[in-house]
Amino acid sequence: VSTVYYMRLQREKKPWKYIVEEYIRLNNFQLPRDQHSKRYVEVWKMYSERLKKRIQRSEATLDVLVRDIK
Repeated sequence: VSTVYYMRLQREKKPWKYIVEEYIRLNNFQLPRDQHSKRYVEVWKMYSERLKKRIQRSEATLDVLVRDIK
């Protein structure tokens, strides 16, 4: 799934938790079953950070492209 989809969700003011859950669901990532376990929190945070970095890189690229067009 394109990063633009997640950027659009952010611009629509969707909660970050929803965006990360969408990222996990659409990419068929596996999370531990017990949502209260330490491992679940670690894995969820890893995917959250990965998505955040992916969005940051895409926004930086988009900024460069927009500057070149102007």
